[in-house]
Amino acid sequence: MALTTATMLTELGRATGTLRRGGTTTASGTDKTAVDSGLIGPASYDDALKNWWLLLTSGTYGTLALRRLINNGSSTAYTASSGTMTWLDALAGVSGSGVTYQLYSIDPQYLVDALNEARILCQKRLWRPIVDFGVITGSRIFNGGFAHWSGGLPLGWTKSNSALTVARGVGQHGQQARLTGAYYLGGSMPHLADVLALAGEKVKLYATVYATAASQARIGLVESTTTYSSYHDGDSLFAELPTAEISIPAGDYLFSARLYAGAAESWFENVYTTGGPKMYAYPVPSAFIGSPTRIEICRTQGANNEYIVTKGYDPMTDWDFVQMDAYDAGSALATIGHIVFRAGQAPSSEYRMKWYGKGLLSEVTLLADSMEVDADTSLYLYAWAQYLLGERLAGEVRHDDKLYDDYMKMAEQGMAKVEGFESRGEHLSKSEVRRGPPELVF
Repeated sequence: MALTTATMLTELGRATGTLRRGGTTTASGTDKTAVDSGLIGPASYDDALKNWWLLLTSGTYGTLALRRLINNGSSTAYTASSGTMTWLDALAGVSGSGVTYQLYSIDPQYLVDALNEARILCQKRLWRPIVDFGVITGSRIFNGGFAHWSGGLPLGWTKSNSALTVARGVGQHGQQARLTGAYYLGGSMPHLADVLALAGEKVKLYATVYATAASQARIGLVESTTTYSSYHDGDSLFAELPTAEISIPAGDYLFSARLYAGAAESWFENVYTTGGPKMYAYPVPSAFIGSPTRIEICRTQGANNEYIVTKGYDPMTDWDFVQMDAYDAGSALATIGHIVFRAGQAPSSEYRMKWYGKGLLSEVTLLADSMEVDADTSLYLYAWAQYLLGERLAGEVRHDDKLYDDYMKMAEQGMAKVEGFESRGEHLSKSEVRRGPPELVF
């Protein structure tokens, strides 16, 4: 089960006293006003709501549209006779009638930020199960399964030109990179140790490609020169494209892969290399908290490329933890964490590694986003969000040590309802915080 940002924002706003009122607009308003005749009685004088924050929660702008109610030079922030709320920063259109809204005494983004920060502090107790298919055994190309993305690009891959459009998709083998434009997306080796291991070896590059136009999509393996595959036929079918084998000379650190696109969108997935000695060490995928709980080696089978498990590993008994600096100091592994797994027996090449483990709760931004908590476990999240919010607004709060105990008691009551949960005292003690947790006063 998961709760939306809208639900969590409402609950946290009530708990902190920052959510002052909710309602529904009764007239269309303008791009700088919203009208609710229901406010005429409760807010009985002009500017009664001045400097409050309006959050539209439905309608055209009901994503996370925030406006601060303030005088715009010709109108008051709030007109009591009509229930009109006014702001400076115009919407793209009229606010609308029949639109739900909430009024906060502080910027609601502070509450959203507190929820996102709290999920990190709560990671020992609150987490989401994750499964990662991004690692291809025996391949020297980093993130060839496109499981990890950052800033709109697969982690470890770069665009040859800013005009290349890169989108994330789901395909036959998991994640895809969808490219449009007559340029390429380049990926490199994850660490120096693998380059050195390939000296004198023959290497070949593969990728599964989908294209709707001929003579546009292909792949290239770069050493001192580029060795290309044939072009995709453009028949709107998936096809695995191989390059010819190349020999890697000693001391060559330019070994990399390129995915070439054209004017029509082309899809690339399952990019991997063959050749060279067996690989024993693999980086832990970046999404995991700590170590994975299980690793499976899988092959695909049938027209739907179903994953069939060929061997399973218990990471605690079958694999060893190896610090990055003990394996390959200064490598690109620093971008994904400092731990790699080293197997006692190298997995077969050209298979997928299926990693099971725990990940952080999902970050939320828009009102429709969700975090993997329910009505009970969210109490622990809210407890820490309240504390963090008070720390952020330290100039606007007063402190009371008793409230820390109250927050933690509320958190424990929520977690005690979760089946199988046992308290281990993993929250911070009062002696571990800089000052007592806040009671919010606005």
